[in-house]
Amino acid sequence: MIAIAGMLLLDGRPAAGQRVLLLSSDMRQLVAATETDDAGRYTLEGSGVLVAKIQSPVIAMQVSPSTRPDFHFETKKLCRLHIDIVPVPGVQANDIDISITPAHFESIPAPVEAFFLRREERVVDSAYFETRTSARSIDVAVQRGTYRIYASRIDYGRPESTVPLPPNLKAETVTVAVDHDQSVRVQLAVLPDEALLH
Repeated sequence: MIAIAGMLLLDGRPAAGQRVLLLSSDMRQLVAATETDDAGRYTLEGSGVLVAKIQSPVIAMQVSPSTRPDFHFETKKLCRLHIDIVPVPGVQANDIDISITPAHFESIPAPVEAFFLRREERVVDSAYFETRTSARSIDVAVQRGTYRIYASRIDYGRPESTVPLPPNLKAETVTVAVDHDQSVRVQLAVLPDEALLH
């Protein structure tokens, strides 16, 4: 096995807790995966194509051959995505789960994109930015590309509850192409309890 040792930097500083994957040369199979340590360093064994993902507070990805294991991300090369969360009038919208998932990253090979868009039990790396917030807006720095934004507050136990609970909320998925700083609105709507039973 070939040992790979590399580093992941964000604006010249070590980026801890970020995913680095080693894919097969055809970029279709996962060979190995790890997370960066507090110093932004990682080690893997094998050969193929390396993929580094930054998932928070930045959404970005870089691809490199395993012979070039260091990654340097710069926020000045990213776009600012401002998301306004629009509540239902008269309904408190606390603890909203926000998920931002890339549908397309500029300059990323198609087989790598296809790998991350798979939805299988073993593919844990398809998730990107996820947070829970009671704020009415969030800001994220993102790589140029197309993103899907999901927002909801769902209590699946709600239909069986005998205690009054706030209504479940869900927004229609928003798809946005980002090639410059921009803002989008995510409109929450009440999700009837019956919708959870189907």
